[in-house]
Amino acid sequence: QYGHTSDINGLSSHLSREKCWVSVSEDRSCIMWDKNELRPATLLLGDHPVGFSDVIWSADNAIIMSDHEGNLITIDPRNPNVIVTKEQVSKRNITRLDAANNKKTFGVISDSTELKIYQFDGKLKCIHEMDAHPNLLYGMAWDGKDEKSCYVVGENKFAKKITID
Repeated sequence: QYGHTSDINGLSSHLSREKCWVSVSEDRSCIMWDKNELRPATLLLGDHPVGFSDVIWSADNAIIMSDHEGNLITIDPRNPNVIVTKEQVSKRNITRLDAANNKKTFGVISDSTELKIYQFDGKLKCIHEMDAHPNLLYGMAWDGKDEKSCYVVGENKFAKKITID
């Protein structure tokens, strides 16, 4: 396979390798791209039951993907087509993953009023949950100075700073 056959929903770059990133798609695949290689595309995971919605390349080299059924899936890029973990974290489609600068902490937003923040050190651990009911959440951004603070926005002009203990 030399590329995706449907819409690309997420991209994430490697922390230290230039010209290297991963992408996920509606075509149910995850591809690693390395422009330093003669054949830059490597299929990391294909034929997933549903499309992927976003991806993060974590600090410890794990690929963390979200799918349309509310799952977080991790794989090791050195061992393609082997799922390391799969955990349902939402009953709805995950719309966004957003990593802090450390690429160990990330937020999960689904088609809901909930924000969940996870840490990944070889395994997923939920470290914070928030419900913005009745406001559907749209996005988030990490505070560039602080790995423990982020901002979330949603319907009805909802905006809130979140601080993780």
